[in-house]
Amino acid sequence: MRVLEVRNVHRDQVPLFYRMNYVALAVMEFPLGTSEVPIHFSVEMDPLGQKTFEVFLDEPIDYPIFPVLRDLQSCIAKMDSEGVLT
Repeated sequence: MRVLEVRNVHRDQVPLFYRMNYVALAVMEFPLGTSEVPIHFSVEMDPLGQKTFEVFLDEPIDYPIFPVLRDLQSCIAKMDSEGVLT
């Protein structure tokens, strides 16, 4: 399993300046083929400047959830460090 891309990223408006919510579409490659899964995720910064990424799948998948969430979090962290999430 690997995450091919996260696309159609849209930011939801949240009145908190330290939390950003997003809705997106994750394209993932599984052993049985490629799948597009709608997701939503948040990026939250704590008082010390550390960012926390939370990812939620909007549809069930036929694959173990923990590796999927781990790979999605690392992909989103990379997107954030590259400045894609604004």
